[in-house]
Amino acid sequence: MSAISGLAGLVPTIEAISLDHLNVVEDIIAFLFERNICIEEINASNYQTPYTQNPIFSTKITLLIPAEVRLLLFREEFLDFCDNLNIDAMIEPTRR
Repeated sequence: MSAISGLAGLVPTIEAISLDHLNVVEDIIAFLFERNICIEEINASNYQTPYTQNPIFSTKITLLIPAEVRLLLFREEFLDFCDNLNIDAMIEPTRR
């Protein structure tokens, strides 16, 4: 078993979307690493909205969370972090 011991095959996945701005990926990754959260997989893309041509950033990140991290507290901190940067995000368990 990896760094997710105690989670019995459930790991969180973050899905985030926002206007694409400088360092949005780096900001999210820095937030995770500051809390010793490892990234197992990351998929990101950017595109333009059909009518306004605004640049949009979208990502899906699968995490490896150490057993000592309190998932509910992490979730609350992450969603507050995203609100401050105007990022729409959700965290859901992923079955392996």
